[in-house]
Amino acid sequence: MLWEWWQRYRRLMMIAGSLLFLAGSVWLYTWDTQEANEDWPLSPVIVHGKEVQTQTLLQEDEDPSEKQNEKKKDESTPAAEKSVAPSPIYVDVKGQVQQPGLYELKAGMRVADAISLAGGSLPDADLDQINLAQPLTDGAAVVIPKKSARSDGLSAVRPLPGMLPQLSADATGVTGTGSTSAQADSRVNLNTATAEELMTLPGIGQAKAQAILAYRTEKRPFRTPEELKNISGIGEKMYERLKDRIRVQ
Repeated sequence: MLWEWWQRYRRLMMIAGSLLFLAGSVWLYTWDTQEANEDWPLSPVIVHGKEVQTQTLLQEDEDPSEKQNEKKKDESTPAAEKSVAPSPIYVDVKGQVQQPGLYELKAGMRVADAISLAGGSLPDADLDQINLAQPLTDGAAVVIPKKSARSDGLSAVRPLPGMLPQLSADATGVTGTGSTSAQADSRVNLNTATAEELMTLPGIGQAKAQAILAYRTEKRPFRTPEELKNISGIGEKMYERLKDRIRVQ
């Protein structure tokens, strides 16, 4: 009886078995796909105006120390590339300029720049005695002389109190610290100095300067610096203050 039943329905049973096998295969494939999607999450990406799914890999195997080193490198690189701005310099501009005073300049600026900041030179300024291209340094003093102040062997640059002049073979117009030979060249020549130049000496005012000019004009030129004590009002103590600042030529 079973044989007869099999002979009669075997075709239907084979078809049903094939359908069951096919359905099971489809179910297993769908289940595997869902498991894979859970392990590798998908993130949407827009391609040509349409949203498609792309697989985003989890980068759990990256070393956190490498990320930290890269971050430090990115933060330090801009700071290293920053250039340090040069410090400003301060220069005392005086003499025959429109607005004498202390001025702040940029490093690398020159005597001509200092004169320009001081409003320019006066009409009687003798710019031929100074080097307009001389670079400036912090703490320097630029002294612009008068045309009438020019004298034989006298530098156009006068040192400030407590400072020695820094001079080259030709006067630069900038004072600073220098050598002993430069100090000797900067001393006031009693036989050629003008009243204005004599008044740069300590203790010498308008009256004493005129007295020195009258002495060398009416009597004779000074032969030695000690003869300065012949001027009324200049005694031994004052001469001691002046002897290192004067000369006779």
